[in-house]
Amino acid sequence: MKEAIKNGKIEENMPLRILYFLLGVACLGIGFLGIILPFIPGILFVIVSAFFFARSSRRFLRFILHNRLFGKYLHDYVHGPGLPFAAKLLIIIALLISLGFGCYYYVR
Repeated sequence: MKEAIKNGKIEENMPLRILYFLLGVACLGIGFLGIILPFIPGILFVIVSAFFFARSSRRFLRFILHNRLFGKYLHDYVHGPGLPFAAKLLIIIALLISLGFGCYYYVR
């Protein structure tokens, strides 16, 4: 997936290109929700949307790579070590809190 985002080879088949674009928009929407809601892994969906945009639209790929909210995370994923330790820790804490609330309300 990293190589596809780096290369940004646009799909020649127009129906497939449209499908990739729609999947990219859907994943980006879920990624935005993941920033707000702790139980959705937002950055994962943003990475997947970057893959779909790399196959469908250079303009949207540039938008997502230079976005101020998660452009740095995508850049680190594509060109560097991946997610920083602080981001991984925040994701794990949010996941554990969400899991704790779910277990509490299920048992109750």
